[in-house]
Amino acid sequence: IAEEAGSADKRTSILKRGVDAGGCEKFPTTCAAIKGIDDAATNVFGESLILVVKPKKKQALDTCESNSNIGVVMPLTGAVKLTSGDHTKEVAAKETAVVDFCQGVTATTASEEPVPMIFLQAWHPEVAALERTTIIRDRAEGWGLKDQEKAITKAVNTAAKKSWDKTAKVWRQKCAKHEELRETLANAGTEKKQQEAEKPPTDEAEEAAREEEKRKALEERRKAQEEKKQREIERRERQQKVREMEEQARDPWLADETVKAEKATLESLKQQRRDANAALEFDEASRLTKEVNKQERVVEKTIKKARKAYKKAQKAAKAEGGASEEKKEQ
Repeated sequence: IAEEAGSADKRTSILKRGVDAGGCEKFPTTCAAIKGIDDAATNVFGESLILVVKPKKKQALDTCESNSNIGVVMPLTGAVKLTSGDHTKEVAAKETAVVDFCQGVTATTASEEPVPMIFLQAWHPEVAALERTTIIRDRAEGWGLKDQEKAITKAVNTAAKKSWDKTAKVWRQKCAKHEELRETLANAGTEKKQQEAEKPPTDEAEEAAREEEKRKALEERRKAQEEKKQREIERRERQQKVREMEEQARDPWLADETVKAEKATLESLKQQRRDANAALEFDEASRLTKEVNKQERVVEKTIKKARKAYKKAQKAAKAEGGASEEKKEQ
């Protein structure tokens, strides 16, 4: 790889968003090696490439598209110094270093000749396979990867079964930030226990009084919520009665007892669905939606039937009234 990629004289992209980016034809051995690194080969956020660090010039590394990535660099023909903020690291030829390229990293060399450097952009070890495949599926179309989506997600899942647990474990053991985090959490737990131990003992009567106050406050809150719920029920009932009166004045056939019964059934189903949604019982809510739709059709048919019967009765009454008037005239 060093012999082949070390001949590069300009930036050359090998893989980009998990597919060939044009450099594989010129650097087949390097390309095959990168494709064998699952975390780099399936990374859809960036690319794996060869950079050329020139003497007396700063070579800026690409900035990450997402913090779900890490970078790996390997200078090929000479040493390179990496700089990020106040931090620097010397990386010898054919050695590797992991970099957080979200922070802005530059590379320089003391060599008199340009130094080609492999720069891999790979999945962060803490990003699990499910997260990776979800990202790929969500963004595949926008990135023009719809045709490759299935192959890339399959490669992610295959690699995860083979090595993800082991890789994440090694990362956590070697990562200084993880050690700092463990120490911080351990110290926080110790400090909390120490603070609890240093608290002056509380009087049992005072503690009991506080507990009683909490209980009363909770009880009052519960009662207030029940009263509010009851007021809401009563408000809805009043609105329903007003609507029914208005509907019956406009459409008298809605006063039919059969229509009332079917509409009451419909309203009951709707209330059950509201309760299911409030309780996050989505399967039950979905089932009740089907029942509501079915009952709405029943109500519609019942109203049509009642309207027809009402108009027929009105017509018969009108005809009977006309006949009575003729008899009186005679």
